[in-house]
Amino acid sequence: MIYGGKESLRNVFAASVEHAFIMKLGIADIEIVNYMTDMLVRFVKIDAVFNVKDISGRTLYEIADMIVSAEHTNRDNRHVIHNHIGDFTLFWVGLYPNKLKKMRPISKDYLLDYSVNGSKSYQIASTKDDSSKSQILHRISENFKLCSVGLQIASRDWI
Repeated sequence: MIYGGKESLRNVFAASVEHAFIMKLGIADIEIVNYMTDMLVRFVKIDAVFNVKDISGRTLYEIADMIVSAEHTNRDNRHVIHNHIGDFTLFWVGLYPNKLKKMRPISKDYLLDYSVNGSKSYQIASTKDDSSKSQILHRISENFKLCSVGLQIASRDWI
């Protein structure tokens, strides 16, 4: 199937995510559904998946390194990095759980639980302010495992 650009791709992701979250899981939180859809569209570009850098500008590929980087930056950047860690872990746990198990034995992340760290990172990111985005991140943190199942269900349509 050929899709006609970013908007068409967003429509495909939106339909799958809406069906999985609302119809299959009963999560009628349209803000979470939209957040998941936007994350998937953003992560189509590999540069967005791996956009956290250390102080020397080196791209970080493991959440262990991202967590260290977050702790060595200012408050605003810390929230941004933790938001990304939440997205990064949810993306991997939701879309590629089997691949994640195979690649982690050779990394620093081997001893880390992606679901626990993702939920915790969303919780930290949600404390930035009282904006609607912070409230969404808080709800995702509280429902991280359910959101990962929703992404697994949604991905069956296109992976």
